[in-house]
Amino acid sequence: MPRPGPDPGPGSLRQALADANANVGDDRILFAEALDGETVTLTSEQLSIFDPDGSGIERKIFPLLGPNGIGLSPDETTLYVADTPTGRLWAYRIVEPGALDREPRPEGVCLANTLGHFDSLAVDGEGWIAVATLGANPSISAFSPDGSESERFPMPDPLTTNICFGGEDGRTAYVTLSGTGQLVTFDWPRPGGVLHFSA
Repeated sequence: MPRPGPDPGPGSLRQALADANANVGDDRILFAEALDGETVTLTSEQLSIFDPDGSGIERKIFPLLGPNGIGLSPDETTLYVADTPTGRLWAYRIVEPGALDREPRPEGVCLANTLGHFDSLAVDGEGWIAVATLGANPSISAFSPDGSESERFPMPDPLTTNICFGGEDGRTAYVTLSGTGQLVTFDWPRPGGVLHFSA
């Protein structure tokens, strides 16, 4: 069972999420290595990549009903996208900075197709994709890199919205429960991932 985590105020995960949610507009994540300094933006029904100075923008994935969570594989060769309304987890191979392989299917490879609704995600050190899952069976849903295996970590709040890793070897999962306003933690079965971006 998850346990409440500390909320140290400024600099905490809770404060960072509150600050991000208070700003109207697109959420932006800058991937420094895998996408060669370009910014990935999730907007309604698409994923776009653009130059940090705003001089160029290119729509990469369209249509998606509600792209939300986004992450990179540990080797930075695969981009994962959680689509909230469909409960699908998509994988796209990165062929070069700013370019995704759209073959054999333009919509990518579907690693998971669930009855739940996906929110944000994190990728652990072994490449498992952990997705906050909303709805009647709230949880952190985890999928192996090829989608052949899955795990479920039940949560007590239908608005389970985010996950990240910290602690010793990243083996502590930090999860936001938005319905109750809690940040909880639990032991993760694998080392957490190393983030290669700055926001």
